[in-house]
Amino acid sequence: MRTGPLPFHSEGNPSMTTTTPSEHDHQVERGTAAGSVRTTTFDSGHQVPEGQVLGPVRAGDAVVMIGASGSGKSSLLAGVQDQVVSLDRLRALISAAGDQSATADAILLQHQLLTMRLSRGRTTYIDNVSSLSHHRRHLVDLAHAHGRRAVALWVDTPVETSVQRNALRPDHLRVPEDVLREQHREIGDAAELLELLRVEGFDEILHHRST
Repeated sequence: MRTGPLPFHSEGNPSMTTTTPSEHDHQVERGTAAGSVRTTTFDSGHQVPEGQVLGPVRAGDAVVMIGASGSGKSSLLAGVQDQVVSLDRLRALISAAGDQSATADAILLQHQLLTMRLSRGRTTYIDNVSSLSHHRRHLVDLAHAHGRRAVALWVDTPVETSVQRNALRPDHLRVPEDVLREQHREIGDAAELLELLRVEGFDEILHHRST
């Protein structure tokens, strides 16, 4: 299993390099009412060559991370922290890390930041749980309103792995286990979620399977 951050696209390099899926990976293209949407599934056991990109992320994309707390989303984004917008980070800026009472203000600030970045064509990774369809649809609509592609990146991690990782977090950052399990239930299984993401209007869907 790959433990380090994935080498995502860098805004400083306008070209995009993609990995060639291994025999453990597969790509599926299906037509939807909105056109053809490519879904790419990556197995975390496949070692991605250094300097290559996991998936077709392009300069200017809005990449919506999807995954329960403890799924490993933030770890995957370790190399692109200057391109990440997350409610957790905004809560900490507004009040304190883990302060859920700051969520409403964090959502307002997130919308403003996304509008600013998307209007400038800056690649942006939105690092939230994004377990609910209407939250994701809002982000897709925002990206499209600025002429940007919306890319879903689902970090598909078993619930028990998420629970174990969450238990190692400091008290003020630990998510109640019942909340974490509910996040997994809201996201649903692979077949259900991947079809829903197509309907929601995403231009690309990346499915990163972890263990």
